[in-house]
Amino acid sequence: MRLVSLATRNLIRNPIRSALTAAAISFGLALMMWMVVIQTGQHRDMISTALETSSGYVVVQHAGYQAEMDSKLILEGSGAIAEAIQTTLPEAVVLRRATLPGLLTSTKNNASAGLLALDQAAEAPYQATVADNIIAGAWGNTGRSSLVIGEKMATSLGVEVGDKVVYMGQHGTDDIESKLLRVGGIFRTGNADLDGFAAFADFTYLQSLMPGDDPAHQVSVQLGDTVAPENEAAVAALRDQIARALSDTTDTEVLAWMEALSDLKDFIEVDRMGNDIMFGFLSVVIFAGVFNTTVMSTAERTREIGVLMAIGMQPMTVLRLILLEATMLAVVAVALGLVLGSAISYPTIHYGIDFSAMVGGANNFEAGGVVVSSTILGAWNWPKVTVYTGLTVIFSALSAVYPAWSATRLSPVDAMRHH
Repeated sequence: MRLVSLATRNLIRNPIRSALTAAAISFGLALMMWMVVIQTGQHRDMISTALETSSGYVVVQHAGYQAEMDSKLILEGSGAIAEAIQTTLPEAVVLRRATLPGLLTSTKNNASAGLLALDQAAEAPYQATVADNIIAGAWGNTGRSSLVIGEKMATSLGVEVGDKVVYMGQHGTDDIESKLLRVGGIFRTGNADLDGFAAFADFTYLQSLMPGDDPAHQVSVQLGDTVAPENEAAVAALRDQIARALSDTTDTEVLAWMEALSDLKDFIEVDRMGNDIMFGFLSVVIFAGVFNTTVMSTAERTREIGVLMAIGMQPMTVLRLILLEATMLAVVAVALGLVLGSAISYPTIHYGIDFSAMVGGANNFEAGGVVVSSTILGAWNWPKVTVYTGLTVIFSALSAVYPAWSATRLSPVDAMRHH
């Protein structure tokens, strides 16, 4: 308690200097906390959107499809595979999909399209980027031949809801297959690529375009809130469980979302690394600030330290005293930083930040190959904040090591003569 009392007195001896140093640490930590909240929210949105619209938590597809993305690599027996997964994971939602790149032709024009064949009714919760942005017609339950396209594509084709178009493409054979479709819905997301290229139609209606027995390109496994997608170990365990259930199935590959969406995984890792680098720069500033404060404080108290050592204070006690001062300053600053960081992060978590002005007024934008909302809702990431908080205290304490060690090297007689 005696050391704590001495350390407290030394810190408040020059309140302005101590306050400025604490403020620098507090504002720096609060800023990093806010950035972590934004980054965590954006990453969750990206992962959630990608899992819903692309792979799911786990995806089953033809061996080699991931590397080549060739629509000719067809997964046969998709219905039996889906049933086996459903039996293994009763809580899962198992969806079959087919990717059919080709040409859409109307009476006025034609356009290239990336046609995704799926169960529109079942997929509504997982295709919210499109389903929630229908501006004409409807999503799902509008007939087996219903086609949902983007506003940009509809303009290019010169069609409206109810108009007929013809889809043509090659899928596993040399023949060009075609299907008559009717525009059932038009969407506008604000993303030019999505609005101008993507199209959605009924899986069972288009399945006959592909060769083989009960064909599909992917069987996607959705798990909702039962497993957090950020829990990569749990997702990998589910992948292994599904792989064991399908061990008798040939020419298939079972991938967790981290493998199926490797570009997104890499993007998130690089983005996190960028945040860590910024914290590294902040740590240098904190180190320099506390180091400067400790050096000045120690220099001003050289004579006092000499007196303390002359009356019996051991050099190691002096070392502990100075380190305690730096640590106490850091702890107080960190506590204030957490309060400030929580205060500025709360609105971001509950109301979000609208970045639409930065993306040309669009409601969505592409990041890491995924279309995400331009309004980003933050999310708490206490493990990351705890790490940053702990490192801030450690760096602050380390910055006082040299000044504290120098003080222990003082000769009591020379120190007492210091002016």
